[in-house]
Amino acid sequence: MEFDAFEFVLSLSSIQTERIAEIQNDLDMSHSPHPYYQGDWTQHQNEIREELTTLEEEWTNIFNDAYDRFTKNNDYFYGCPFEIYKNTYPKRLNEFLSEYSDAEELDFIEEELKIGILNIPYFQLDEKNQKRLTYSLQKRFEFLKEKLNTRGITIETDNEEYIFSKKQTEKINNTSKREGITFNFKQTELVELTKALIDNKNIQGTQVKIFEYISEVFNTDIKNTDQKIQHIKGRNIGSETIFLDILKNKIKDLTDKK
Repeated sequence: MEFDAFEFVLSLSSIQTERIAEIQNDLDMSHSPHPYYQGDWTQHQNEIREELTTLEEEWTNIFNDAYDRFTKNNDYFYGCPFEIYKNTYPKRLNEFLSEYSDAEELDFIEEELKIGILNIPYFQLDEKNQKRLTYSLQKRFEFLKEKLNTRGITIETDNEEYIFSKKQTEKINNTSKREGITFNFKQTELVELTKALIDNKNIQGTQVKIFEYISEVFNTDIKNTDQKIQHIKGRNIGSETIFLDILKNKIKDLTDKK
């Protein structure tokens, strides 16, 4: 089994955090002298503080050593330098796809985001390490976001929560399918045609959703739909179906050419 640097550092972090938490608890409890303590209480507090400082410095040194060794070996771990993340991404993706035969790269990206976006799971880190991990994670997130963008997917984040917008994917897919195709509709023409199809039950659903979909399919932004429908209703006799009459004449021209 391949060595997992991330799990190793995370386990070290967990162990060290428990030790630091225990000492921190002792320090918190030491604000009031214990009734049975026979020594110098102030000295006792200072000894706890020194132990806590020593342990925090020890953890910083352990983390720095692990960070430097893994970086030197180009090993991936969560928060690793971005160049390592980018260079190991293809290999890690292929391993994921080999393990899960029906998975796609999008599934892998989602697993990456589940691990974390910008949070740092290594506790009790000094400011320097927090900053360098944050900078690397920001680049990692931008990299994954760009991967999603190329698939027409946008991502919205709120702390560590994220939402994929797949409607964008549909739009891009539709765009690629209609390359070389141009739609030349006036808004009123498209409203007239669509309303006729709705009333004839060729298209069924809520009128609002239908017009939203038609706007997207025909790449025509239909605004104030209800007003346009009312305008059609108020047309004079003989000009009720201006656009449909044009289409009718085009078909008539076609049949006349027999």
